Amino acid sequence: MNVYKIKNLKTDMQYVGVKLKDHPNYFGSGRLIIEAIKEFGKENFVKEILYTIPGEKRSADWEELKEIESQFILSFGTLYPDGYNKVVITGPVTLEQCTKGRKTQKRLGIGFYNPEVQAKAMASQKKNGTGCYNPVKGGLAAAKIMRENGTGMFDLEWHKKGLGPASQKKNGTGIYDPVARAKGNRKAHKIMREKKIGVYDPAWHEEKKRLGTGIYNLKARVEGNATQKRLGIGLYNLKVRAKGLVTRQKSARILDWIYGCPSPHRPYHTKLPFSEIAKRMREVLNGDVILS
Repeated sequence: MNVYKIKNLKTDMQYVGVKLKDHPNYFGSGRLIIEAIKEFGKENFVKEILYTIPGEKRSADWEELKEIESQFILSFGTLYPDGYNKVVITGPVTLEQCTKGRKTQKRLGIGFYNPEVQAKAMASQKKNGTGCYNPVKGGLAAAKIMRENGTGMFDLEWHKKGLGPASQKKNGTGIYDPVARAKGNRKAHKIMREKKIGVYDPAWHEEKKRLGTGIYNLKARVEGNATQKRLGIGLYNLKVRAKGLVTRQKSARILDWIYGCPSPHRPYHTKLPFSEIAKRMREVLNGDVILS
């Protein structure tokens, strides 16, 4: 928990604020300072920590910080129009009051909980590759925070109530988004294959086989087949089966051409020399020959 100061190197105007956690890239949430950063560019602003209270946040510490913030605002003269602070807090503001204010915003759908404000923020993050759209830190940072606080996907009660999956299923997002799911599965399998983990780990198979779980649970497999048959999915999806049949027929035609004979035992019945077979294989692999 700290009190910080932001200074505009172009105009020498300043802003004083309070933050529960020190984020080097956080430059305030006041409307005036945000507009100034947009106008002059973030590179023209410097941040300085004025006062810090170590340890976890407490209501008493928060009240002390807000009081110290007010003193700094007055001493540095950062009130508008001389600075970027709009008001100075003269009375004690508790942490509970701030939390209550956030809940009120959520209930009324105002502030950050205004859908228009959220949409604008998400669009800005997507455009600049920041926040949840930061490919390096976005997901990892969010997951770390949720893991530490036991929130989001790390909240057991959230999972028990089925809020996340139910919402995803209703909106066709997350694991119920067929495009994202297929993309995620391909990426996950590639990583597991390279690192030999998960289903690509021999030890994993031995453990499953010993316990009789997963793909080695015969009862579950029988029940799964019965469910697929009843719902017409998986192996019993006629479109999928037809597509697989076409693929197998195409593969058979390619092999017939490579070995020069339509036989299930082509390598033994072919009359072509090995050099010709190898040549045809290279042509198929290079895409020089296309068999419909």
